[in-house]
Amino acid sequence: MAELPSKLSHGQIRIDIGDKSFIVDTTGVDTGNDLSVRHVHDGLYSILYKGRSISAVFAPVDGTHFRVTVGKDVHSIHIVDHRRQLLEKYGLSTDETDREFRVLAPMPGLVLNVWAKTGMHVSKDDPLLVLEAMKMENEIRSPGAGIVSIVHVKSGDAVLKGSLLVELDCLAETE
Repeated sequence: MAELPSKLSHGQIRIDIGDKSFIVDTTGVDTGNDLSVRHVHDGLYSILYKGRSISAVFAPVDGTHFRVTVGKDVHSIHIVDHRRQLLEKYGLSTDETDREFRVLAPMPGLVLNVWAKTGMHVSKDDPLLVLEAMKMENEIRSPGAGIVSIVHVKSGDAVLKGSLLVELDCLAETE
């Protein structure tokens, strides 16, 4: 019954359990952490950890969150597919369940200009701000159509890689 969503079921995924993360390959490729997951049937999975097989039942909570039962222990996990990992890595994290975009700094730098204003409608690829890093100006653009809900920075702010810059409420883009 409970299946990992098809887009997550084959390939390398990240499983977040509390404040710990594990890279897991569901195709049998060694990820270097002695952890793999195999589907057995109807929500039952075999977790191979350091040579030991553990049976686990995955019950979906939503598209990427699961309740995993191992023996008498129940764990809440979040599964992050390769696409979402790349979005996070490059500061373009989206939260599809909340329907908002969180624009993160792709590198440390200095905010030079901020064009985004709270309540402003933006389209995909509209410029939001300029971030200077290593004497180069980088235009940070909207990852999708939306309304600017919060601008977390102002001109002159120094930011670290991964700092939250702007939050957008998503809109369905019409063309």
